Amino acid sequence: MARASQSRDGLRTRLGSEAGMVTAELALTFPAVILVLVSLALTGAAGMAQVQVSASARAACRAVAIGEDTGAAVAAGERLLGRGGVVSVSSGGKDVSCSASRDLPAMLGLLGMKAHSEAVIPREDSW
Repeated sequence: MARASQSRDGLRTRLGSEAGMVTAELALTFPAVILVLVSLALTGAAGMAQVQVSASARAACRAVAIGEDTGAAVAAGERLLGRGGVVSVSSGGKDVSCSASRDLPAMLGLLGMKAHSEAVIPREDSW
């Protein structure tokens, strides 16, 4: 009997020494999980900003191509782009060229990163 209780006590001691290991492992892996989640969120935000910038450049070009004046086209592009963006329109010959850019949101903007897009559309009257 003494031997059975001794082995049980040894088992308790061995299991008791590993009781905090899950907490320690979680504490070590939690910052890495948070880093991955933040990087995924920033990548998604950058992708959405690029889609907005591309849509803005296309809308401005489309407006000039169908005969609207440059001011209205820039306003249409900036409406899609939102605050902090720049839309420029230039037309030469048969084509209309537009560019749009804006700072990326969140920490990416603090690093000086920008989303930029250009679009070229032929004038409607040049067909």
